[in-house]
Amino acid sequence: MNRPDATVVHELLDASCVAALALRGSERVLDVGCGYGELAAAIAVHSARVLGIDCDGRIIATARATHRASNLEFRAGDALALPLRDDELGRFDLVHVRFVLESVRDQSALLAQAMRAVRPGGRVVLADDDHPSLRLWPEVPCFDSVWGAYLAAFDAAGNDSIAGRRLVALLHEAGAVDLRARVLSFAVASGEPAFRAAIARLRAILSEWRVPIFATRLVDAGELDSALTGLDAFAESPGAAIWYALCHAEGRR
Repeated sequence: MNRPDATVVHELLDASCVAALALRGSERVLDVGCGYGELAAAIAVHSARVLGIDCDGRIIATARATHRASNLEFRAGDALALPLRDDELGRFDLVHVRFVLESVRDQSALLAQAMRAVRPGGRVVLADDDHPSLRLWPEVPCFDSVWGAYLAAFDAAGNDSIAGRRLVALLHEAGAVDLRARVLSFAVASGEPAFRAAIARLRAILSEWRVPIFATRLVDAGELDSALTGLDAFAESPGAAIWYALCHAEGRR
């Protein structure tokens, strides 16, 4: 996730994501796939210690330079082979994984790593996308068909566009108990500061995936261009809104 993406996501979702964790202030938290560390830093305000891990060393360097709380640490490492010391395994009160499972080929291996990291009785919390839930109103010409083609291309590249709806099943398969699920919905309306940024992100996704989208043969160049033009008009509509749902699940070791 690049920096502009992170800004939009954090503006729209972080407060509800942190609230959903119901932190008491004493927890040791592992944030897997922490990116630039904005959410890890928000979690650190409400917990005793947070360790953020991301596979991109450059992103981790930025996170370290940006967020300097004494109870916050960042490490570069693979989510499928977490860079934890022996004395850290099985010691975290909470392992948090957001926006990672949708792009990991071996989801079960990641959950196995999370279960090794959390203490007995501790929580593993997963949050991820269910991309088909995206809705725009008023409808944008050709957008739904182009978004469907994007999802097909996303999955063809080895990703999982409906990872969110699988979260409880993944926790169950990993041996977690006391399973719980909720939806953290967000919406942004025209006139709100994040509205144009969210539209810019949608345009960027469709532009970046242009070639794979065409490879699906589900839409043509005219339909994609119509969707992009429609998003520009959508940005100027005074009654427009974007609606989305983030799937959130937890279980205990």
